[in-house]
Amino acid sequence: MPGNYILSLKKALASMTQELVYKKNNHYKVLYSQAAQQILRTVAESFRSYYGLIKAYNEGTIEHRPRIPNYRKKGGMATVSYPKQALKLKDNQIRVPRL
Repeated sequence: MPGNYILSLKKALASMTQELVYKKNNHYKVLYSQAAQQILRTVAESFRSYYGLIKAYNEGTIEHRPRIPNYRKKGGMATVSYPKQALKLKDNQIRVPRL
């Protein structure tokens, strides 16, 4: 149990540090804070997974070298997660906030 607590605490501190670094970034500022935080967490999770796969590749556990996580191409669509609080129900339709 204590090991899991320390691991979850490390993850929380890492994500909070990342959020503090990007807090003054203009791109980060235009997003709703919860959506921006979720994006940072998703990117961090993708890279943690990537580094874990690289380690497994170097140990010989997997045979194909993993590729770096893909992101949208210029002009393409991007995935954004909105929390329930940011969505509004109006006339039986869900309104998603614009960026």
